[in-house]
Amino acid sequence: MRSANPDHISQKVNPFGDACFITLIPFLFVLYSRIFDLKFVGLHIPGICLAAVIAASILGGAFITAFSTRIGAFLLLFTLWLVIDIPFSIWKGGSFQLVLEFWPRALMVFVAVAGLTSTLDHCRRVMSSIACAIGVLALTSLLLGDTSQGRLLLDTNGKFSNPNDLAQALLMGLPFWVFMARNPNRTPFRQLIPLAFIGLLIFVLVKTGSRGGFVAFCVLLLSVLWNASLLTKIKLITIGGLLFIFAVLVLPKNLLTRYVTINKAESLTADQIDFGADNALEVTAVESSASRIAVLKESLRMTLTHPLFGVGPGMFPEAAAERASSLGVHTPWLETHNSYTQVSSECGLPALFFYLAALFSPLFQLTSIYRQYRNGKDPHQVEVAAMAYSIRASLVAFAVTACFASVAYFSLFPCLAGLSAAFIIIVRRDLEQLRLPQPAPSRQVPKRLPLPARGAPSLTPTPAGTLARKL
Repeated sequence: MRSANPDHISQKVNPFGDACFITLIPFLFVLYSRIFDLKFVGLHIPGICLAAVIAASILGGAFITAFSTRIGAFLLLFTLWLVIDIPFSIWKGGSFQLVLEFWPRALMVFVAVAGLTSTLDHCRRVMSSIACAIGVLALTSLLLGDTSQGRLLLDTNGKFSNPNDLAQALLMGLPFWVFMARNPNRTPFRQLIPLAFIGLLIFVLVKTGSRGGFVAFCVLLLSVLWNASLLTKIKLITIGGLLFIFAVLVLPKNLLTRYVTINKAESLTADQIDFGADNALEVTAVESSASRIAVLKESLRMTLTHPLFGVGPGMFPEAAAERASSLGVHTPWLETHNSYTQVSSECGLPALFFYLAALFSPLFQLTSIYRQYRNGKDPHQVEVAAMAYSIRASLVAFAVTACFASVAYFSLFPCLAGLSAAFIIIVRRDLEQLRLPQPAPSRQVPKRLPLPARGAPSLTPTPAGTLARKL
């Protein structure tokens, strides 16, 4: 394969597209940093940024670009099935509000990112914006977060106030900070900044006490080890061992105990647990595990009893509470704590198929791009491979943490899906340009001199010897 010219990808499509893209950067920063959940709420900055992005997407033709991709087609089919589900919902008004008011905002994020990101430089800026926003989120959580209950959480009504949601966001941003740290064009001092934020994100992640986040972090580490060289594997294992020892020595005992209760829901009973203050978090963790298993079983039961249309988008808590009431059991309203069974139980198996297709399609395509470029020697090919790997790692982080959180209708996945779709379009456009037939070099035929007229002196050079004889 010929070396790709960076100008093929980095070239600007049109100045108007650049002007529309500019609105996306502050919007993504506000979306992920959630800084306006804490301060200046009355300014409505997120709503203003969203309005600007919607206007830019309309002017820039982002809708056509986004939904012309395979990922966009699957998300559009998912959306259409949500609309079809409304008449079959156990509470049509609640499903109507989710499908036509809440989900379109998340889908708009996909349209904006996929349709306005048109160059490789745009992809870099999107990744940097998300990374910086999540870095601010981690710093804000560490400085203003509450740990009185043993776990770090933000005392707000915002998206990432839950420790599990916070851990999910941190893991999705971590690969982008790693990509920035590996940038060979950065000076040694500028490389220290990404490394510092990588350490900050991991520290805050551990403080959240999220077991789903811990599982996703281990999956990411295994993925890195699988693709690393032998020397890199040794370095990573050594660093991981040192970090584990450091965590054991520094973190509180009750927080460490929470991480080992992943499989204790069935094995521990009330008389086997010490209900002292030091073990209060362990008790909560065991109860949480048992509750999650119970709602998982209930969501699977609803999937089997309502396989086509589900109980209605967003209606699992209502349906579960009604069934518990009919059995004479009082239970609080609980979510599925699993995005995949959330979709299957609320929207039916067809919706789950479209959702999984939209998730796995970019994973497969990004893997293909990474394998195609990873052995390249050209700096451009190395960067494309690194970007494909980072975006895929962020998607993997979402896919794993989604097994422990009900986030199917939030904008986290549509944002990554949009970035994946844009990146895939850009790289394939570059490859198509390289495969275009090049015009054959023209062969210059020397012009023949006109023959001299009869009797006229010849223009052909005369050999020196002949001229001497004539003289």
